[in-house]
Amino acid sequence: MKMLKLRHSLHMTLLFILLFNGLAHAQQTPPSLNMALFPYATPPHLIQAHQPLKTHFSDVLQTPIHFISAPNFARFSAGIRAETYDIILAAPHMGRLAELSGQYEWLGFTRNQSYAVIVTNQAHPAKRLQDFTGQQIILPPRTAIVNYLSRQALIRAGLRPGIDIDIIETNSHQSAMLAVINGIYPLAGFGKPIWENGKLAGKDTLIKLFQSEYIPGFALMAHKRLGKEKITLLRHAFLTFDTTAAGKGYFSAQGLQGGRPQTPQDMPQLDAFLNELGMLNPEHRKEQVE
Repeated sequence: MKMLKLRHSLHMTLLFILLFNGLAHAQQTPPSLNMALFPYATPPHLIQAHQPLKTHFSDVLQTPIHFISAPNFARFSAGIRAETYDIILAAPHMGRLAELSGQYEWLGFTRNQSYAVIVTNQAHPAKRLQDFTGQQIILPPRTAIVNYLSRQALIRAGLRPGIDIDIIETNSHQSAMLAVINGIYPLAGFGKPIWENGKLAGKDTLIKLFQSEYIPGFALMAHKRLGKEKITLLRHAFLTFDTTAAGKGYFSAQGLQGGRPQTPQDMPQLDAFLNELGMLNPEHRKEQVE
């Protein structure tokens, strides 16, 4: 009987130690952070493309990080305004939108410059924008810079959106490209990342009719709730990632070249885009005028 009691006591002691250690381990495990990816392509493409950067950030912070996104650009913008995201990789104007919310700080831009293109299938008889009167163009949503730049190009070509040419909107740059490859629409507008780095079957059947002015690359942002120490670590990790083997591979594969700090010279162009898109708050519009 004494032996049974001793065994029971030992079992309870061991169980307590295991539970205590497990609880202590759980308490020591840092909470997971989220990293929001601008939904310019399909989720599998986004995850594969930006996994190296997420892993680098996670290693630097010694904190688990998981990806998060949104089904469309409008929901992604709403997530920024709602401060849902801890870390953001987004189009440049959405980085500026996050900064203007007062709750996000810059980590920087990717060093590449981006742009919008309008393409058609080489089998289509028309080879100039002005020859597409009465037809359709598929674009990312209205909140995308590419949408704005493409509309401006159409207007300069004498095509009034909604009058001389119909605008069809889709959720991503990738789906816009696919629509022209598959002959669903004669024209598509999308951004440089998909044009230069997208690996879609049939891409070689497309020809470029328009390329816009250059705009900054992807914006990287961090929410202030992470604290100054973590934000400083993330900023340094991003700006020096291209000095590592993993970083060189990542930036090369995605055509992003590296990281750079944001500058005051970047902001007027981004503010102009936000203003045109109706995404500036009234107080920010007032600041622009003043």
